[in-house]
Amino acid sequence: MLKLNNISKTFNPGTVNEKTALSGLTLDVRDGDFITIIGANGAGKSTFMKLLLRLYDVDSGTIYINGRPIKEYDVRRMRSRIGVAFQSTNIYAMSFADNISLYHPVTAEKMRKIAKQMGLDEILKKNCADYDAELTREFFEDGILLSGGEAQKIGVSRVMSGDFSLLLLDEPSSALDPLAEYKLSEAILGAANQTTTILISHRLSTVRDADRIIVMDHGQICESGTHNALMEAKGKYYEMFTKQAENYVKQ
Repeated sequence: MLKLNNISKTFNPGTVNEKTALSGLTLDVRDGDFITIIGANGAGKSTFMKLLLRLYDVDSGTIYINGRPIKEYDVRRMRSRIGVAFQSTNIYAMSFADNISLYHPVTAEKMRKIAKQMGLDEILKKNCADYDAELTREFFEDGILLSGGEAQKIGVSRVMSGDFSLLLLDEPSSALDPLAEYKLSEAILGAANQTTTILISHRLSTVRDADRIIVMDHGQICESGTHNALMEAKGKYYEMFTKQAENYVKQ
């Protein structure tokens, strides 16, 4: 279980560039929950994620994992139990298979299953390659160069390859077209059925099936609930979802 108790984080305190990213944020996440976090740029979403990884520490308040303050855990061991996929994915000069199994060893059977779920076989087919093909052209002139969306698929595949206690996904599908994003969301939801998952997304079509949607504004939670409950409340989430839906209709 994950608990954030009245946490706050300010950057550059006491300077002209002082910025409060989070203020008095409290949240309980149960084991196996699928939580999505939405909000405008600068609302504090990414800071929230980085605090869970201890890339930053809170200024006040406490983050608990299974009832124990996060600072009491060994950072390396804690991070080894967290699967991470961010908007920008690093692709390394290794084989296709090694890039996917970056966190944990993956059996050939599981590799094929992940590749099928994520549509990665299409990349190999397009390049007349197999799982041993090298990615990037750092060392091999015939290495496969991936698009931004293809790289994001690799990033999500990495978290699906391991046995994690928590998944943190920050805009993992921003470079994908709507159809590819839908398929990726299905894959994420499959993993979320077993693993506690926190997803940040700007495309609200990907968040409606979450157990709980958290709406952040100026470093605080302003709304929380299911898609249906928040739509009925006709607050900030309703406004955001309706405007985004209108854009899709116009297109």
